[in-house]
Amino acid sequence: VMQLLLARCIECGARLAKPGEFTERAYLNDKIDLAQAEAVADLINASTSEAAKSAMLSLNGYFSNKINELLKELIDLRMYIEACLDFPEEEIDFITTGKVKEKLLSLKLRMDEVTLSAKQGHLLREGLTVVLVGQPNVGKSSLLNQLSGNEEAIVTSIPGTTRDPIKSEIQIDGIPIHVIDTAGLRDTSDEIEKMGIEKTWISIEKAHIALILVDAGKGITDYEKIVLNRIPKDIFKIWIHNKIDLLSKKASSEMIDGEHHLFISAKNGEGLAQLKIT
Repeated sequence: VMQLLLARCIECGARLAKPGEFTERAYLNDKIDLAQAEAVADLINASTSEAAKSAMLSLNGYFSNKINELLKELIDLRMYIEACLDFPEEEIDFITTGKVKEKLLSLKLRMDEVTLSAKQGHLLREGLTVVLVGQPNVGKSSLLNQLSGNEEAIVTSIPGTTRDPIKSEIQIDGIPIHVIDTAGLRDTSDEIEKMGIEKTWISIEKAHIALILVDAGKGITDYEKIVLNRIPKDIFKIWIHNKIDLLSKKASSEMIDGEHHLFISAKNGEGLAQLKIT
C-alpha cells in the first residue's frame, strides 16, 4: 500500500528526496552548522553505540557550542588588548596585571580539551587498525580467529598459507578495531608469496598498532629484530609471545626494556583478555 501511495504521489508531480537533501537544506538555511551536518553522516555510519552517542552529541550542537564559546572569548580578549593599545591614557591595566597571559593559558587548556575530544570522536568513528605481523606459523591466523570469534582465516601447519591480508572487525570498549592478518614475513623465492609479503608491509604502514608475534619457545630472533626496526616509529608495537600452551607457561604481561610483551596462547585463548585490555 505504501509503495502504491508513493508511486501515485510521484505521478502527481512529487519526487523522491535526494540522499542528504534535508540535511543540506537545514545547513543552507542556517538551521545547523557544518559540524552538525557532518554528525548526521557519522550517526548513520556509526558502527558502535559509543560512536552513535558521540555523533548525537555533535548533532545536538555540543561540539559547535564549545567552538563558538572559545571564539567569542578570543574576540573579547582581542577587543581588550586593542583597547589598551588604542587608549593608553585610560586606566586600563588589563595587560600589565598579567590577566592577558592568564586568560590565554586558560583558553589554550580548553582548546586542548576540545582537540582531544575531536580525536576521541574520530577514534570512535574510524576505529583503530591492528596488524598481525610475524614469521610463518607463529599463530597470526589463529589469533585473528580467536579475536573475531569466527574462522576468518585458514589455519594449517604449512608455512605461507596466508597470502593476501585478511581483515576482521571487532569492538573493544565501544571502539571499532580493524584486525588484519598478513602473510608471514620471511626470505622466499616464491613470487606469489613475495607479493603477499609486499602487501604485508603496505598493511603495516597504514596501521595504528602492530602485534609482532613470535614463537614463545624460540623467543625473539634476529629476524624479528630486523622486522621491528623496519616498522615505522609512530606505530605502537606489542610483542606477542604465542604458543605458551606448548611450554606449560601461564599467560602474563611484562614490560621489558620499555617494550610491551604479552605471553598468550592463540590456540586456547589464554591471555586474550589481557591483550584486549592492552
